[in-house]
Amino acid sequence: MLRNGSLRVCSDKVRVTSKIYEIAYTVCIVISLVAMLLTFITYQTFPKLRNVPGLCLMNLLAALFVANFIFLFNDDFATLPEVCVGMAALSHYTWLASFAWMSVLSYNMARTFGTHSMQLNTSSDTKTRLMKYSLYAWGLPFLVMTMGLALHFCDCVDGFVFRYGGNSTCWITDGLALFFSVGIPVAVMLTFDLIVFLYTGVSLRRSRNAVKRVRINNGSSNDLLIELAVNTRLFILLGITWIFGFVQYLWPVTVWKVVFLVSNSLQGLFIFIMFVMKKRVLKMWLDLFSTCRIEEQTPTTKAIEDIPKPSNVPAIMSQL
Repeated sequence: MLRNGSLRVCSDKVRVTSKIYEIAYTVCIVISLVAMLLTFITYQTFPKLRNVPGLCLMNLLAALFVANFIFLFNDDFATLPEVCVGMAALSHYTWLASFAWMSVLSYNMARTFGTHSMQLNTSSDTKTRLMKYSLYAWGLPFLVMTMGLALHFCDCVDGFVFRYGGNSTCWITDGLALFFSVGIPVAVMLTFDLIVFLYTGVSLRRSRNAVKRVRINNGSSNDLLIELAVNTRLFILLGITWIFGFVQYLWPVTVWKVVFLVSNSLQGLFIFIMFVMKKRVLKMWLDLFSTCRIEEQTPTTKAIEDIPKPSNVPAIMSQL
């Protein structure tokens, strides 16, 4: 504080801190993009993984990948006004689609824990469910983006300005428009995800207690670790970590900024660890590489076609 009562802001320190956050966020996004790509390739390679939750996860990865990729090169797009408008609209669409697919996974989770969740679904049931999910998760964000583009070009609502683009970044320029077109939809979907998360946690606890009553050796400590791992997995998968973004906005302290940066910029890496770095999936890759080696060593041997074996109904958590 100066003698005249004014404040001198250490702008250099602020710029350095912002630059550190920017570099850290960029590195985390790149890592996350690579991890999402590897996860998508894994699910595309092995049909056994492509049940309803697996297909929903693939759609989530596609939306998240595009959204993060655009965000990574946002500053470059800003130099081209027409391209910037298109990238802002696409970014708006893919971010809303990402949250919509997280809500789909939440709904599918609640459905899984329902009373009729363990019925075996046919191929037609799977296609019907996936079509309904896609209509919501891809269609509704597209409708919102279309309305945004209409408002952007027509400017037909008095007192309400909706603009895609920007001078330094490609996004929605007006704060009120951002609140209605992003803030409210995301808040609603995150609230739904949080409710499902709490419902799932209660259901897991009830299931664990029921199993303990019928087992002689309950192994409670191991069950508790499994329950904790599943809850952590759901917390990240359902996008509940994005709540830290609202917390950071309402309570702007460094700790929330760091938590928000790490938990969301590395969401793709967390998904990769949870869904690819598992014994079952790693064994699939090992078996695939072993088969390729055998075929290379015996080129004259006719390859044996893989015969699909009837699989048992998976346990609830293995469907994630």
